[in-house]
Amino acid sequence: MAEVLRPTPAAPVLPSLAIKLLLTVKEAVDSTGAGESVIRAAIDSGKLKASKSGPRGAKVIKRADLEAWVRKL
Repeated sequence: MAEVLRPTPAAPVLPSLAIKLLLTVKEAVDSTGAGESVIRAAIDSGKLKASKSGPRGAKVIKRADLEAWVRKL
């Protein structure tokens, strides 16, 4: 009989990521599997577009821009 795999509390399932149009850097890391330093380096070099949002100026990435960047890898 096949073993049933269930998500652990340490790795929550994030269904909302599938429909969000704007992602934080952490969400971009979670959805691509790339490291945070890789995502931030791509933003800093201009290879991945990001804009600042909110009062603290957190960087957000359009899902379409993230997908286009991943396709170029």
